[in-house]
Amino acid sequence: MKRTFVALGVAFVATVAACVAPGKVSEPTTDTPAWIPFTWIKGEVSGKQFDKMAMNVPLRLESIPHAFEAQFDMGATGTVILYEKNLANYFKRYPALLQQLDTTAVVYLNNTKNPVLKDISFKLGNVAFENRHAVLFKNYGEEIPLDSVRSPTAKHVGTVGAGIAKGKYLIIDYPNQRFAVQDSISPQLAAKTAFVPAKVGADNRIKVPLTINGEVHDVMFDTGASLFPLSVGTKDWYAYADTAQKDSMEITSWGQKVYMYGAPAKVDVYLGKAKLPPTKVYSLLNNTNFDNFYKQEGIVGLIGNAYFLDNVVVVDFKNKRFGVVQE
Repeated sequence: MKRTFVALGVAFVATVAACVAPGKVSEPTTDTPAWIPFTWIKGEVSGKQFDKMAMNVPLRLESIPHAFEAQFDMGATGTVILYEKNLANYFKRYPALLQQLDTTAVVYLNNTKNPVLKDISFKLGNVAFENRHAVLFKNYGEEIPLDSVRSPTAKHVGTVGAGIAKGKYLIIDYPNQRFAVQDSISPQLAAKTAFVPAKVGADNRIKVPLTINGEVHDVMFDTGASLFPLSVGTKDWYAYADTAQKDSMEITSWGQKVYMYGAPAKVDVYLGKAKLPPTKVYSLLNNTNFDNFYKQEGIVGLIGNAYFLDNVVVVDFKNKRFGVVQE
């Protein structure tokens, strides 16, 4: 079965009825986090091999006794987005979950109307999340054949988004491929984390200030943009990139094929006082959707996983801070 993943993670969502429920999380509030493992998905894009295309997490849904997986994408709004086509044959065998479908709670995802599964429970790894809402993305994904439904292989059925950590701390331990959602963090961890102030939107997506070419600009932290350390709008790409050395690749963004252009940065980029390593700057050149999105959000672009692969990142949604642990 072909995997469904998002190479560029931002989903354009307008919520009519709230799809982020506070819910309950079973993780402890001690100094030892309840870790959720993630795996890197490998693959080929435009003839090039990549070892870290997307972050997948193990997922279990209530009343469906099968193993699933979902992409971990902080650029996606809501807590969980489930793909209707991928789950269609599971719903036929295990219809109980559909009894929690609320068609009056409509979420617009990529310009399509989608209903909400209310007050469901699920597990990421061994960590239970209760009384959460999930968007059922209509007509999205690829149907899993009936003869594959009972196979033990975990099937890809959705996306875990920014709402998973609403009002909490998110710790992402990139070297050990794990993350945790906590009510608090230890004083020891807080003391060795270099934080910068951040902005948290109503959709729980977080915006981080970068100093680019001597000017401070906000970017959205997006774990779904695994391939790209920094992607910006058309105008800023020409200002930040050495365009004489550009290349391009075809990627998928929520089912749409688009071309991403990259070129070495010709400017310095800082997070707080830390200078980030030199890398390429990327852009979906002349893509009106993304250019308008950046403008509406008050950001110049997205910052992905690539800058932090050797680090532990702490996203403090409670106090609106973004930090990198200093060893």
